[in-house]
Amino acid sequence: MQAVHRCGDDWANIHAGSVKQLVPAIVPASTACGNCHDYCKAFLDNRKPLPYKVGMIRSFRDKALERFFATGDGRRLSVQNTKRIANVLRSLDDASRPEDMNLPGFRFHALVGRDKGRYAVSASGNWRMTFGWIEGDAVDVDLKDYH
Repeated sequence: MQAVHRCGDDWANIHAGSVKQLVPAIVPASTACGNCHDYCKAFLDNRKPLPYKVGMIRSFRDKALERFFATGDGRRLSVQNTKRIANVLRSLDDASRPEDMNLPGFRFHALVGRDKGRYAVSASGNWRMTFGWIEGDAVDVDLKDYH
């Protein structure tokens, strides 16, 4: 369970986006937020979290790309525009199916020939990020120079 703080204007932020099952509790003044007089109301969020994340990057072919995804260190990437690469990786990690990558500017397309079953999106200039898809997860994510 997660404690959710309720004080003044924070109430609107607690309920933004979804309905929660909340159990009221009183928090002692010693743990008050500083905006309250003698006490704050806190709520315990007793919803169960999802046991797994739907859609994610499972494996990489390119070690530099894997390192960039894990640490944010883009020194070994062959591409200069690391912000663009980070956006593509974030979108790929959040995708639950390949078609979720069909976003404006990504130029999403399925590959043909020997790479049939893989997909590609534009990364930067001639560079494309390619990936396969198995059981709701992106696999063998790679950064390739097409020309």
